[in-house]
Amino acid sequence: MRRVMIMIVSALIISACSNKTEPENNVSESPITLDQIRNISWSLVDANGKSLAESKASFEINDEGRASGFNGCNNYFGTPKVSKGKLTIAPMGSTRKFCEHSANELEATFNDVLGGPSELSLSDGQLTLKKDQSSLTFRKTATE
Repeated sequence: MRRVMIMIVSALIISACSNKTEPENNVSESPITLDQIRNISWSLVDANGKSLAESKASFEINDEGRASGFNGCNNYFGTPKVSKGKLTIAPMGSTRKFCEHSANELEATFNDVLGGPSELSLSDGQLTLKKDQSSLTFRKTATE
């Protein structure tokens, strides 16, 4: 009986040690840094699972470390900080235009997600920001 137990425990230890998983879809395993997303123009392609490929909403962090963009209704700006792979833009300001309902909903999602802390992930040229049940996915904007 003792010999059987030793064999079972040994098999479990060996299988646990050899169980390596590869990242799926080219997703970065290490936390994202500001330098990885700085000086890139990002265009919104998805908000909360809804495709927005025609949206003009955007996100960018310039070489001076300032975040800015368009949230579907207003221009926004602020100071980004990344800690342990999570982004927060605070303080964050914006213009104050009145917009239609769908643009106001998108603006509320932007304010919630960018106000952070939001999980950052980079995969196949797309930047995804997630906070609670809200998410924004951007793709690199083509340069002319």
